[in-house]
Amino acid sequence: MTREARERLDRCPLRIMGLHNAYLIPAIRGPSHEQMVEAGGQWEWWRKLAEAATRAPGYIFDAAMRATWATIVKVNETGDIKWEEYPKQPESLDDVKVSGS
Repeated sequence: MTREARERLDRCPLRIMGLHNAYLIPAIRGPSHEQMVEAGGQWEWWRKLAEAATRAPGYIFDAAMRATWATIVKVNETGDIKWEEYPKQPESLDDVKVSGS
């Protein structure tokens, strides 16, 4: 990536909201009665769920980094969230190759 492109991205106001699925999906389902009893209560279940979601080595959710199950980041701020890079567009339709022809 060129320096100019990197500077443009740094000034870009767009952000991505990252949600850790290991927290989000169980949170949507909610705890069963058995899970709440096993955890020692409702609040303890939520705390254990959050603790499990922040054991994510190498990801921004990890306790050593942001220690959260949800975060807002700039694109290219982390190693696992990037803009998709598109190939160079053809100069003309003559440059386009159609498969099978």
